[in-house]
Amino acid sequence: MRSPMLNSLLQKCLQMFIQCTHQRIHHISPAEYEEFVGIVCSARTAFCMTPGGMVQFHEMLQSLRRTKSCKRDLYQRILNGLHSSNV
Repeated sequence: MRSPMLNSLLQKCLQMFIQCTHQRIHHISPAEYEEFVGIVCSARTAFCMTPGGMVQFHEMLQSLRRTKSCKRDLYQRILNGLHSSNV
């Protein structure tokens, strides 16, 4: 069982990651897609470690998808990356 302080720290880290991804997506170029997809796929593991983390992760994905900066190709790459890392 984790201490409340550790849970609080983990939640703050996840919130900061979500803010960072939203900031990054507004300034991303197609050359950076692969790196961004890798980061998002790796982050899923961190989200899995916290209670309710997967809900937060899926909300983040949906929020990214709705941004104007997230092109269809990028979102499809994210989904493909998540699927291939799941198999």
